[in-house]
Amino acid sequence: RVCRVGEQLGMRFLFNSMLEGGISQAAQLAVASVCGANALPCGHCFFSTLRLAENFTNFASRYIDPTTATVQLTPDTRGLGVELNHSVLQRITIQSHEFRFTSSP
Repeated sequence: RVCRVGEQLGMRFLFNSMLEGGISQAAQLAVASVCGANALPCGHCFFSTLRLAENFTNFASRYIDPTTATVQLTPDTRGLGVELNHSVLQRITIQSHEFRFTSSP
């Protein structure tokens, strides 16, 4: 809906990244793909995973040109198109919590 309103108002959107991992970057790209032509070109905006010493996802496989951080907008797989590297994630995890949801009484 936001993208439709922006299109009606002649607005364009910038999808950017700071120091997130591949999951949030893939999610931003999913939203950008819905905005289509209203999404500004943003190659430099997805350098985050290239700055990390280790990435806990395979997001780097979506780079078309790593020198400009040009990424494949939509994945070749279902969902966000990223997979977790569980060994890296376990090694870099400082604290974890488990939440269990139950059905209502």
